[in-house]
Amino acid sequence: PVGAQTSRAAAQRDAIAALWGGGVRGRAQFYGCEAGPLFLTAGDTNALVRGCEHPFGPPNCGIQGVWELSELARSKQPFRIWLGHHPYRSNGEHGDAGWFLDAGLMLWEGSGLAHLLERFIVGHADLMLSGHDHNLQAFVGLGGGRTAAVVSGAGSKTTPLAPPSRRNPSAFEQDGALGFALVEAGPTELAVSLFARDADLGAPCDRTCTEPRFEMVKRVDEAWRVVTPGAAELSAACR
Repeated sequence: PVGAQTSRAAAQRDAIAALWGGGVRGRAQFYGCEAGPLFLTAGDTNALVRGCEHPFGPPNCGIQGVWELSELARSKQPFRIWLGHHPYRSNGEHGDAGWFLDAGLMLWEGSGLAHLLERFIVGHADLMLSGHDHNLQAFVGLGGGRTAAVVSGAGSKTTPLAPPSRRNPSAFEQDGALGFALVEAGPTELAVSLFARDADLGAPCDRTCTEPRFEMVKRVDEAWRVVTPGAAELSAACR
């Protein structure tokens, strides 16, 4: 969602500002805006992963967290979403923030990102959306049940999940299938649906490919609730 370079992040911020009528606040590397019942805050996670050698190292690691928390606290919208490229939790090949792997090596473990999210976002935002790993995943029960995390990186290609011994408990996980996350928000309810189909676009697909593999919903001031258990009953053509 947010680029690594300040110039790119600034361009994306300006594009969002134009889309939402200029109601975007913040700096080039982190900003927020209201969109109906949602408050959205986005951060340049590359700066946090590759620029923070300690929790409040440069650039803007501590500033970004304090700013995002203050924005979440003063928002009047019923639901709050944090957006960032790198995930907080992931069962993909890169792993969790604070333990990131690149080509099997811990080059940039992301401790600065992990610290920021654990201190300022988890338990304060309703939903954390990210990519980085090219598969679909959903985690609930974070921050006392208030926060859920979704990894949606399977729009154009897929990468495998990590071995079972390296995985966190998840509400849903799917590799080997292209897909996306659909987020819908109303005045009293926030919903996330994960859609997927076989990575071979030439494979036949029946109507169940247009039905979500996974759904979860959250009402204001309540914990997330899983609506569907996953893909167990879907047709083989969609797996």
